[in-house]
Amino acid sequence: MKKNNKLIGILMSLFLGFSTIGYQIPVYANEQLETQENEQNNNILENPEEENEEVIEDQEEDIEEDSNLSDTEDLNQNEISPYTLIPDTEDSISEQKAYFYILKPGETAGSNKTPDELWYGISSTGNVNLSDPSTQTINTKYPIGSVTAYPSSYPTITGLDGKSYTYDANAQTIQRPYTYYIVWDYVIVADGANRGYNQQGDFVPNGTKTYHVDGHAVMFSETKVQVSFYYQPVNQTNFVLAKNPELMDKNTLRSSISQPSMSNISGYVFDGWYLDEQFTQKVNFDSTQITTNETYYGHYVPASINYSVNYYYDGNLSETISSSATYGLTINEYIDKCKDGYTLDRVQGLPLAIGVDESKNVINVYYAKDENKNGIPDKYEVTITYNVINGTFDGKESIVQTYVIAQKDNNGNWTSIETKLSNIPKPEPNTGYKEGSWDITPTITTIVKENTTYTYTCIKDDAAVNTLSYTVNHILMDSMDVFKTTKVTQNVWVNDPQILTVTGESIQPLTIKGYKYDSISANGKAETINNQGVISLYYSKDDSQTKDLSYTVEYYKDGVLSDTDTVTESVWVLSKSNTLTVDKNSINTTNKYNGYAFDYTDPSVIPDTIKNEGIIKVYYEKDVHSTIPGNPEQSDGIPDKYQVRVNFKAVNGIVSFDYTYVTLYDENGNWSQSGVGHLNQAQIPSSKADKGYKDGKWDVLPTVDLNITKEETFTITYQKEEINKNKTENKTNKKQVNTSTITNSSRYGFMMLISIVSIVCLLKKRK
Repeated sequence: MKKNNKLIGILMSLFLGFSTIGYQIPVYANEQLETQENEQNNNILENPEEENEEVIEDQEEDIEEDSNLSDTEDLNQNEISPYTLIPDTEDSISEQKAYFYILKPGETAGSNKTPDELWYGISSTGNVNLSDPSTQTINTKYPIGSVTAYPSSYPTITGLDGKSYTYDANAQTIQRPYTYYIVWDYVIVADGANRGYNQQGDFVPNGTKTYHVDGHAVMFSETKVQVSFYYQPVNQTNFVLAKNPELMDKNTLRSSISQPSMSNISGYVFDGWYLDEQFTQKVNFDSTQITTNETYYGHYVPASINYSVNYYYDGNLSETISSSATYGLTINEYIDKCKDGYTLDRVQGLPLAIGVDESKNVINVYYAKDENKNGIPDKYEVTITYNVINGTFDGKESIVQTYVIAQKDNNGNWTSIETKLSNIPKPEPNTGYKEGSWDITPTITTIVKENTTYTYTCIKDDAAVNTLSYTVNHILMDSMDVFKTTKVTQNVWVNDPQILTVTGESIQPLTIKGYKYDSISANGKAETINNQGVISLYYSKDDSQTKDLSYTVEYYKDGVLSDTDTVTESVWVLSKSNTLTVDKNSINTTNKYNGYAFDYTDPSVIPDTIKNEGIIKVYYEKDVHSTIPGNPEQSDGIPDKYQVRVNFKAVNGIVSFDYTYVTLYDENGNWSQSGVGHLNQAQIPSSKADKGYKDGKWDVLPTVDLNITKEETFTITYQKEEINKNKTENKTNKKQVNTSTITNSSRYGFMMLISIVSIVCLLKKRK
């Protein structure tokens, strides 16, 4: 018994795998063990506490003793069966903690290396929806669909090229170099949990059963590609890793890839590898170069598959006989069921290679009606009829021909052949007619498909005619000029009267710009006209057709369009005039807006006339300041943009007014923002010292000669009086102050008078 247990232990190691901390991930599962071995193995799994320890010890003792066993003595590596994942019972499942691991690139799950040498640990955990792991048997696998929560972060891993790869959830789509995504393979019951190659996973000591979720990285490199093999177990929708992913150089040929050997299963055969999970694109392991990561999907198909034979009469299904055959078998015959009055038309789907898709395992047998029983389906016997109108075919008005448009192949099937018309009769026109045309033109390249009648019609000989004509003139009555001439021609058969028919279209009045239809000559009212006749249509001037000419006056406030006035004048539509007289009186260049002063017009001189759609621009600028001393905040008819402020300040004293405005002029005496201005005498304030101060002095003396180009500030500063002064001096100073006060008052009044006179002169000049 112990020797048998040793052998079973070795088989269990290969079948389930184990490691120093409790498990190794098996690459494949195999169902080809002998019945006795399976029973013994099941006993071990059912009594893990009694047998597992002994099995492990036997494995360790006998591993060297049995190392010379060949693979075929333990497991038939050429007959790999799909691994069936074990579902859990619904009444025992709940949310359980799970530890996640990524297979180290280049390593093989299930090898003799320690888990920390094989797997990358993940610092965060997730959950699975299974029963308590303590009730489970180690190495039991579950579908990846039992995972309910995945880790929140993933480690950086090292590829076989020595490069670092970072996790990217979108790597499969973006395929950015040196990123990876994870394909999770299964959930497995393990003994404890290891920290992994990177020492980032959680550690759980042996003796505590846990759930591990194992997967492998699909990496994107600049120089490498990753090839993975999966297969779909029978009657399952999930895919199982058939072989550890393999890294290889880009542009490696598919023919050089080592494919895993997959065995047939009872009732099923291995169909091969596909590029998609739907098994629609089979892989050709040929000279195709691999330029990006590729995944191949293995497919098992039933060994015995149904097929059917359908019998059709004139295209209608009459009977179906169903049978079954082995996958891949070729069907070469069927039961003949031809009815009287029919003959075999064709057979589709023969020979039939039995495939996986039963809907495609179909043989269709078609019979067609054969009323004359000549062995030719009637539908392949085509009648061609030729008829002629106003002519004959060698004295006959109709000829009938018969064609066979199919032939039998080596299998007795009628196959359509390309049959073309031949012996096409030539029509001869009757007297008074000439060659015409076919309604459908038959040629020696015309393919015969169905019963067809070709009719040839000879037409009247239009060459036996005289060409007649009449003229239509369209005349403008104001000048009697001919606006347009139309010549109408008609071909008249030589045996008909030599007159023409007046067509309504030819005498239809024209729409002439600036004119209207007036009348037509008498001969234009008749139904017919002699050859070379002339019809005249007359048009008078239509004064109601006019066109509008206009110009626009645009008013701007501070450079922004504020109002527009459009002046419109109507003239005859064909008038050559394109100018209007400008109504100068309607253009306001004085006082259109309160608080604004007229500045200028564009053009600078308002013209007497202007072209159609011309524009005259009138510019107003804000005017809320004036040059009047003591009352500067009022309009003075000068745009403020041409004026600058002049400020006056007194230190230890007062000035008669705080500020005034100066108008800037260019060298030609025109207002200019870049010009020069001057104070007049009335704009220079008087000043007075505070008590205890005297001897005022300006920082810059404001004079009428001083050039001003921008805002300026003039400040007068008074000095403090000396305290120790004799009485006489005080009296003298008082007299002087009084005299100064009188003088300043007189001066201020005089300056005000000058200022008012200056403003009046400026206003007159502006007008």
